[in-house]
Amino acid sequence: MSNTFDKDNKKTARGIYSDNRKAKDGVTTNKPEIISRIHAAADEETWDRDPVDNTIRAWIREWDKEIRDLPEDEIVRPWGEGWGPEPARIRTLSVLFDFACDIWERAKVEDQMMASEFLGFPKSVCDWAWKLSAFFDLTVRRDCFALLNSAYDFAGLERQAKSFGELMPIRSENSDVLMRWNKRHENPDLTNKILEDKGGVSIPIWEQATEGDMEWIIASKLKGEPLVMSAKYSGRKVPALEVVQPEDLRRIVSEIQEPESGSDTEDPSDRGSEEILAEFLAKGYEIDESHAGLDIVYTNREEEETE
Repeated sequence: MSNTFDKDNKKTARGIYSDNRKAKDGVTTNKPEIISRIHAAADEETWDRDPVDNTIRAWIREWDKEIRDLPEDEIVRPWGEGWGPEPARIRTLSVLFDFACDIWERAKVEDQMMASEFLGFPKSVCDWAWKLSAFFDLTVRRDCFALLNSAYDFAGLERQAKSFGELMPIRSENSDVLMRWNKRHENPDLTNKILEDKGGVSIPIWEQATEGDMEWIIASKLKGEPLVMSAKYSGRKVPALEVVQPEDLRRIVSEIQEPESGSDTEDPSDRGSEEILAEFLAKGYEIDESHAGLDIVYTNREEEETE
């Protein structure tokens, strides 16, 4: 089998690596989680083939040499200098901050570990919200969901490009989603048309089944958490849906076999809960403790023996 992968698929894998990477001394420390997410993307986006674990590990070693760790994005407090002097920018950020605070308060009910209040957006998110604001009507809640979602997505794409010393791509999934939003009235059935043409389609935030689904997506971004197989990130229209309930976690973890030779995991008895969860994810399971309503796909996958 050829070792050549589609360059766009590998770039998607690199984006997953960049978005989810945790590192110490320049070395990625959460390889099982990244490997699991790349497998899921390959399955859901119908790549020509799914890279085996050893191939992904080789990619991670390659990317670890190329990536540059950036300083943390500054959190802009309301009415701070980061909001800028322009009245229209101040209005945009004020409305979005108030909107985000409402989502934060409701999300705290289900996540007791959240801070008591929402402190503000990262500086890059503020900048992108202002850049994109002309596409949206801030008096409409659905528009606020869509604007915040796009602001976080474009800020993440920009940060990823900077970390690899690259320019932002002219066209990307983010820009495609923005244009789908712009054409939503003239072409309201565009999502289904893309599905028919390509066999898979990302479900944009404004087409989620309920407002609660939209709030969950935004709350995850406000908290700085990667979405786990959400309708936004993996959001393919697929027939299979297997939800693992939190109470089943202990039972399923107990069924995890000894690590395969050459894997990144240690003996289960020597690991803490985070390491066990990492292997749990690597086995192909995903957990959503509070939100089984999204198009979340959970798969058990078998590892190919050879590349």
